[in-house]
Amino acid sequence: MQPQRPLPQAMPSSPGRNLGDAALGTGTGKRLLGGNMAYGVIQSLKECLYFLLCCWCIKEILD
Repeated sequence: MQPQRPLPQAMPSSPGRNLGDAALGTGTGKRLLGGNMAYGVIQSLKECLYFLLCCWCIKEILD
Protein backbone atom coordinates (compact mmCIF):
# COMPACT_ATOMS: atom_id res chain seq x y z
CA MET A 1 0.00 0.00 0.00
CA GLN A 2 1.55 3.22 -1.19
CA PRO A 3 0.35 6.56 0.22
CA GLN A 4 -1.61 8.66 -2.25
CA ARG A 5 0.55 11.74 -1.66
CA PRO A 6 4.03 12.12 -0.21
CA LEU A 7 4.30 12.83 3.47
CA PRO A 8 5.57 16.29 4.39
CA GLN A 9 9.25 16.30 5.27
CA ALA A 10 10.85 18.51 7.90
CA MET A 11 12.58 21.45 6.31
CA PRO A 12 16.30 21.58 7.13
CA SER A 13 16.18 25.36 7.50
CA SER A 14 12.99 27.25 8.22
CA PRO A 15 12.46 31.03 8.28
CA GLY A 16 11.37 30.92 11.93
CA ARG A 17 14.49 29.09 12.96
CA ASN A 18 16.65 31.51 10.97
CA LEU A 19 15.06 34.45 12.79
CA GLY A 20 15.60 32.78 16.15
CA ASP A 21 19.23 31.99 15.30
CA ALA A 22 19.83 35.57 14.21
CA ALA A 23 18.31 36.93 17.42
CA LEU A 24 20.44 34.63 19.58
CA GLY A 25 23.61 35.11 17.57
CA THR A 26 23.82 31.46 16.56
CA GLY A 27 23.46 29.76 13.22
CA THR A 28 25.34 30.92 10.14
CA GLY A 29 26.25 34.29 11.65
CA LYS A 30 28.01 32.76 14.63
CA ARG A 31 31.35 32.86 12.82
CA LEU A 32 31.48 36.60 13.47
CA LEU A 33 33.07 36.06 16.89
CA GLY A 34 34.82 32.81 16.02
CA GLY A 35 32.04 30.40 16.87
CA ASN A 36 30.43 29.11 20.00
CA MET A 37 33.71 29.02 21.94
CA ALA A 38 34.11 32.81 21.77
CA TYR A 39 30.48 33.24 22.79
CA GLY A 40 31.02 30.94 25.78
CA VAL A 41 34.15 32.83 26.84
CA ILE A 42 32.33 36.17 26.65
CA GLN A 43 29.40 34.80 28.67
CA SER A 44 31.80 33.41 31.30
CA LEU A 45 33.57 36.76 31.57
CA LYS A 46 30.24 38.55 31.99
CA GLU A 47 29.23 36.16 34.77
CA CYS A 48 32.59 36.59 36.54
CA LEU A 49 32.34 40.37 36.35
CA TYR A 50 28.79 40.25 37.65
CA PHE A 51 29.89 38.07 40.57
CA LEU A 52 32.80 40.38 41.41
CA LEU A 53 30.53 43.42 41.24
CA CYS A 54 28.07 41.77 43.62
CA CYS A 55 30.88 40.89 46.04
CA TRP A 56 32.16 44.47 45.93
CA CYS A 57 28.68 45.88 46.53
CA ILE A 58 28.12 43.58 49.51
CA LYS A 59 31.52 44.55 50.93
CA GLU A 60 30.67 48.25 50.58
CA ILE A 61 27.31 47.76 52.27
CA LEU A 62 28.87 45.89 55.20
CA ASP A 63 31.64 48.48 55.70
